[in-house]
Amino acid sequence: MNRTARIWASQNGTTAVETALVAPVFIALLFGLLEGAIMLWTQLGLQTATDRAARCAAIDTSRCGTSTLLQNYAAGQALSAKIPASSFTLTSETCGAAVSGLVKVRFVATEVTLSARSCFPR
Repeated sequence: MNRTARIWASQNGTTAVETALVAPVFIALLFGLLEGAIMLWTQLGLQTATDRAARCAAIDTSRCGTSTLLQNYAAGQALSAKIPASSFTLTSETCGAAVSGLVKVRFVATEVTLSARSCFPR
C-alpha cells in the first residue's frame, strides 16, 4: 500500500474532526436555548408585574394611586427580571384599572419587543 492510500485508510484523528464539525452547532444551539429561556423569563416577569400592578391600582390607592407609585410598584414585582419602571403605563378603561408593559430585549442578534397587559375591575 502506498503512502497516500495509508493516510486515507487511517482512522487516527477522526474523533477530533467529528468534534470540530459538531461542536460549533451544538454550542450555538445551547446559547440559543439559553437566550430563549431568558426571554421567556422576562415575559413571565412582565406579565406578573402587570397583573399585580393592575390589582394594586384597583384596590390599594395608597400604594399605587399615582402613575409614578404604580410604575415603581410594578418594577418591583417583575420576578427579578430587570424591567425599568418606565416600561409600565396605567390607564382607566371600562374593565377597570388597566396596566400595560412594554420592554425591548435582545434575542440572539435581533431586538424583540415583549408586551403584557392586565386589567382589574375597580
